[in-house]
Amino acid sequence: MVLGFYKAEPLSNVTNHLHGRKGRTFVFVDGIDSMLTRDELRAVARAVREAGGKEVHCLAWEFEMDLRLVCHELEASDGVTIKLIPIPREIMEKNRTNPPPFLEMAVLEAEVICRKAGG
Repeated sequence: MVLGFYKAEPLSNVTNHLHGRKGRTFVFVDGIDSMLTRDELRAVARAVREAGGKEVHCLAWEFEMDLRLVCHELEASDGVTIKLIPIPREIMEKNRTNPPPFLEMAVLEAEVICRKAGG
């Protein structure tokens, strides 16, 4: 159901960590009402790399705190681009036929600037 709304094709050889493809990108869908963890994300990145992929979209209901930092580490070490995409709750609506928007998880980046007082 989630893959269909996301407009991804199911893989013919589904694994625990790779469920579909959207173009050349692999898609992972986490379990209903579960949280995507660091360990799961590492396993997904490893599976993508082993399958020869370069990018994965991880669709989940919730994400472990600071998971984006783990994404940066994995992208640097494994060479796999990772997008974290929350599954919209609207897909659970009865009689829904049109897909709701799937938006990548927002990231806030900041730079620390220190200045001396009075100078």
